[in-house]
Amino acid sequence: MRRFQEPLLLLATTNVGKRALIADQLDRLGVPYATPDTHPIPDVEETGATFFDNALLKAKACATATGLVALADDSGLEIPSLGGIPGVHTGRFARDAGGYDACFVKLENMLEGKDTTAIFTSHLVIAWPDGHFEHAKGTIEGRLVFPPRPGRGFGYFPIFAPKGSDKTFSQMEDDEILAYNHRYLAFQGLREVFTAP
Repeated sequence: MRRFQEPLLLLATTNVGKRALIADQLDRLGVPYATPDTHPIPDVEETGATFFDNALLKAKACATATGLVALADDSGLEIPSLGGIPGVHTGRFARDAGGYDACFVKLENMLEGKDTTAIFTSHLVIAWPDGHFEHAKGTIEGRLVFPPRPGRGFGYFPIFAPKGSDKTFSQMEDDEILAYNHRYLAFQGLREVFTAP
């Protein structure tokens, strides 16, 4: 596994919610990083068939465009009883529904009488400008709960309760989220990249 030894890492996401957890982990490890706020990134079309494909597309495009080592994420929600949707179209599914509140109503209707098991998946890719990359994946199984339970966080957090908890992500404190969060689990798979041998 190649280790990150450069002076600056680009945290290549404009999604503030996604960025917060990863930034916190980088801070804990003392990894210097920049964001698109100061280092603009290209608008990468997510044409991949999988979360990994899209994370790799974004990381490589941002590394090439900026000359920095870039860390990108692609993640989403999969509902087995609905054939795996929304999957790689997780964000688009909510936008097409008219926003998250409308999306939650739509999902509740679609899941009537069906198993509400759901899986959150995150793929993180760190790519170097020379084309090399490292990759890690994190998944957490849970269930969807209705009505939504508003609180902290973003996206589908108000309706997702991870296995082993009666709380949704939106009801959890930071330490609780770290015990379950798919993005945090994926980051643990990359810790070796950021720690000295």
